[in-house]
Amino acid sequence: MRVLEEWLPQEYWVDINRLLVPFGKHICTGKLPKCSTCPVLEMCEQVGVDKHR
Repeated sequence: MRVLEEWLPQEYWVDINRLLVPFGKHICTGKLPKCSTCPVLEMCEQVGVDKHR
């Protein structure tokens, strides 16, 4: 979050939060991410991903 805040102007923080929270809850979940439906999979390093759907 800190890196994102340093990079992204504060005027966009609310908008990006509205995008990232649902993304984290429904696609890039901590325990079993849905990589098969991820719109940014090509850019993802999948750090810490052992299993996915």
